[in-house]
Amino acid sequence: MQRFEIQALENRMWSVMDRQTGKPIADREGASDRTRLEAQALADFRNGMLIPPSKERISSRLEKIRRAWELLSGKRPPR
Repeated sequence: MQRFEIQALENRMWSVMDRQTGKPIADREGASDRTRLEAQALADFRNGMLIPPSKERISSRLEKIRRAWELLSGKRPPR
């Protein structure tokens, strides 16, 4: 179950609601009205869905190191 979810407003805008408190999440300026895309992105971020799994992060870092090795040495690294 997700803690933060988006909710349609009457003015055709969207807000992100905290299910635990029942209050909308406001930005720094205090506005809680957003486009649907902005609201969904914020809800996903708050729910931790935008953070890749640790294995995925490590493998992408390892791939970057391998590519850098290929460029610097001119040969493929041993596997």
